[in-house]
Amino acid sequence: MTAVPSYIAWQSRRTPTTIETELVYRDPRYSDIVSRVGGLLSIYFLDGWTTQKRRQLLAVVEEYCDLFADRITHYQTPGERQLRSFNVNEAVEYYEEISKNEESEMYCFLKGVNAMDNDDPSLWLLIAFGFERDNSQRHLSGVKIHVPPAFILDNPDRCVDLVRRWSERLGAVHGSGGLGVLTEPGRETVGKVLYYPLMQRYPALEYDNMGGYFSGTRFGGYEVPRASNWLTLLGDANIARLGGEDAIRSQLTPELTLVPYAGGVLIRAGQAPVVDSNGIGGIPQAYRDAARIIKPIRFEGYRRSIIEVPEEKDDLEETLKWVRRFD
Repeated sequence: MTAVPSYIAWQSRRTPTTIETELVYRDPRYSDIVSRVGGLLSIYFLDGWTTQKRRQLLAVVEEYCDLFADRITHYQTPGERQLRSFNVNEAVEYYEEISKNEESEMYCFLKGVNAMDNDDPSLWLLIAFGFERDNSQRHLSGVKIHVPPAFILDNPDRCVDLVRRWSERLGAVHGSGGLGVLTEPGRETVGKVLYYPLMQRYPALEYDNMGGYFSGTRFGGYEVPRASNWLTLLGDANIARLGGEDAIRSQLTPELTLVPYAGGVLIRAGQAPVVDSNGIGGIPQAYRDAARIIKPIRFEGYRRSIIEVPEEKDDLEETLKWVRRFD
């Protein structure tokens, strides 16, 4: 694999465009982009089989479609490997129909495909799971979303309000968002080291192997926070686990703000997300402060790695190092 660009080399000209076009990682054999930096948001919630939650999940899908209708090119249906050409009415109607059966999984997948680079992790992607009523190993449902860096950095307040509203709609138990390493869902641990290099070079980035996380929490631990980043979501139950909202407020530093939503709070670590504040290997202090708040209850019970790493490294050890990198 080719080396990732140095932060120092481009920090003076950092813009959403340079993040989008320069913070990429290419396969040297074919020059395909296999990893890149973009906006990344994950929201996890309970009772994904209920009509109410699925209706709210569908509303999030529809709003994402409204925001990026000109960029989404394909959608996918459960059980099909091939993507379908995107038609917003057709896609929404299909997902609405499958949402009505509480005994089966509600699955949504939207993507903007780059015809010139099909393996490129897309800047426009939504994948969502509303798991069925009697799934004994999937108590938690979730939605993972990609957006271009400019969507966040050009108007961080707009982004915070969007996340607040979506968290309220879904009754977020926990979640996180910011600038992150974008992945192709399902390819995070397929025998190729695709995402680790960017993660190691820019540790302030977010990363979420949603499938690996679901597997890691199938025997418990899904109720507590998975991660923290620029935005960290805490549902009421997790607020209580941390001693209540006043206890959280007492730990806020000047760069941290608390944004309430019905059913929880959102911790905002700074005005806008960053790639790296102190050069290569640096961690923003605000990110450390947010991590300190959730550390007492953060999930660390992985039995298998959620990151593909070089052969000479222990994959589970690297997973836990990543989870603890802000400590």
